[in-house]
Amino acid sequence: SFGYWQYTQHITVYDTIAPEIMIVGQDTFASETETNCLVPVEWMVSAVDVCGPDTTEVPLRIAIDLGADGVLDGDVTDQWSDGVFSGELPYGAHLFEVVAQDACGNRTAETYPVRVLDRKAPAPIVIDGLSVELMPDQEDPTGATGSTKVN
Repeated sequence: SFGYWQYTQHITVYDTIAPEIMIVGQDTFASETETNCLVPVEWMVSAVDVCGPDTTEVPLRIAIDLGADGVLDGDVTDQWSDGVFSGELPYGAHLFEVVAQDACGNRTAETYPVRVLDRKAPAPIVIDGLSVELMPDQEDPTGATGSTKVN
């Protein structure tokens, strides 16, 4: 007989592939001119995933461990824009934790070590009237010592 049939079909797609995090840039930054002990740092970071019809960019969360002591000190995701992280860091060794999670719940985390070096030469400060003893000159075999007065 002729009739009318209707049915509902449920299709479930499982994606177990985690996003891939890509970090491009140097891991050592140095300054010869900074006077406030903060050095500008910048590196590219992004994550892509195949969860969907095409490869899509995945949102990131970026946290920092100042001093690389194993304790995350704060979220710095707001300093990431258009695939570039940009900020200022104090001298020392630091770690960034970058976390990406796709729409299917798959999560990837990577750490990115960064070193910030102080290459600014010290600036001598001379105090008027200061007198100091000088060490013997290594080139002077007599071992004569003297003093100097700064005016």
